[in-house]
Amino acid sequence: MSDYVCALSGAEANEDDLVEGADDDLSDLPVGWTKITVQRRLLNPRWLEVQQAKEALVEVTLMQLPEEARDQMRPLITVQVDAQFAALEATVEEYTTDTDEVYVAPPESDKALAAEYFEIRDRLGLSNEGFGEEDAEEGEEEED
Repeated sequence: MSDYVCALSGAEANEDDLVEGADDDLSDLPVGWTKITVQRRLLNPRWLEVQQAKEALVEVTLMQLPEEARDQMRPLITVQVDAQFAALEATVEEYTTDTDEVYVAPPESDKALAAEYFEIRDRLGLSNEGFGEEDAEEGEEEED
């Protein structure tokens, strides 16, 4: 089974079409195929846990002090807790990245695929420049 399966049509790339030894970041992606990468930045749940632990430790420490001294001591205790967690915090990234990749067969290989492909590009605000006019027109004709 090919590593390249079209997310829109289910077509598989032929092993003979793979580009070997290309000096770019598309690996062996066949000519004409499109690689779509979607990345989403998320807060790292582990980083959030560390922040919650720091805040809890500050609050627990403040509860041990007389009430009239808490506001005055909060900045000092916060600095102390920050120092205690500095090594751990340095090893935990604040964000994680969720990445998905899909591939699309050459749009010129099928009229229905072209229509869907160019519609997606239009909806995302991507230019269809660089495609032959007949390719883009085929996609537009299918939409009508």
